Amino acid sequence: MVLSRNFSRSLRAREEESDDEPYSDELEVSSPSILDTGEGGEIQSSEEDLDGELAENDDDESDATNGNEDFKEKLSKIPFGALVKAQAAVNAIENDPTNKKRKRGAEESEEYREKLKALRQRIKEFKGSKKKADSDSKSIKRDSGSSTDSRSRAQDQRKATTFPDPPDSDSGSGSDSNSNSDEGDAPQSRKSRKSRSSKHAPQTLSSKRAVPRTREVVPTNTRSAPRDPRFDPLAGPINEIKFAANYSFLTDYRRSELQELKKALKTTKSEDVKEKLSKEITARENRERARENKEREERVRQQAKREEREKVKQGKKPFYLKEKEIKKRALVQKWEGMKGREREKAVERKRKKVEGKEKRKLPRTRREG
Repeated sequence: MVLSRNFSRSLRAREEESDDEPYSDELEVSSPSILDTGEGGEIQSSEEDLDGELAENDDDESDATNGNEDFKEKLSKIPFGALVKAQAAVNAIENDPTNKKRKRGAEESEEYREKLKALRQRIKEFKGSKKKADSDSKSIKRDSGSSTDSRSRAQDQRKATTFPDPPDSDSGSGSDSNSNSDEGDAPQSRKSRKSRSSKHAPQTLSSKRAVPRTREVVPTNTRSAPRDPRFDPLAGPINEIKFAANYSFLTDYRRSELQELKKALKTTKSEDVKEKLSKEITARENRERARENKEREERVRQQAKREEREKVKQGKKPFYLKEKEIKKRALVQKWEGMKGREREKAVERKRKKVEGKEKRKLPRTRREG
């Protein structure tokens, strides 16, 4: 055999190591890789030993294969439900925090605990020193801020005494000057300069800017508001009935002007002038008609009030007319005062108005084609 030939070769014996080299216990350990040799350095083995070892290896392999087959056969007979329950039990044990064990035993030793305690103490001391340093820096900043505030207050007092504004001066100019002068200053001084002792105190000018040659102390561009004594609150509430009676002559003026416009429309020959006059006449007639309707409704309202006062004197409860009822009564009075021709014109005008509303409500017809 090839293996027997290789192992039967003559080998040279290993030289003994000197005493200078360090002693090692590894040589004393028996290892299957080290072979026993004879006096001539030949290996003490034979073909029979090798054959016996190979036969033993074959037997071990056959036993292992038989054992695996038996294990697989037994495993195939186990029901699936039992496997699922076993897997669930294993997962529950693994996920239970009380059953977890430390992998490293060094953590449970006294040496590890002492090191951990010392590390925590060092972190605590470091945090305490850091807090102390932060408090010291804050106190220094606070002291510097108080000193800057005191200096800014002293500067404000000097400016207020040297360049005060009159009480009637424009507040906008003072605010603009303050905003321009505070651009290069520190934030603390800017806050202190903007603050005043009172909101009624005058604005102060900055000493860093030159005083203008012309200053507007009293504003001159203010316009006087128109004042009508008739609508002044000191005159009390307006009585429209007395007002209309006092200025009733204006109605006569408006009617005479309307008659003159109608005469001018008849005599003029220019089409442009006729168009302008006709528009003016129509507008005046509409205003006159609206004024008459308003006066008629006011008369109906006053008459209803007088009637209710009489009924209250008799012991009845007061009744207040609605605006809709007042307009209806005023319309009845208007139709009763009309003549035959005027009534026909009013009916025709009302019919056209209603017809136009109905046409606007109708849907648009589709175009043919």
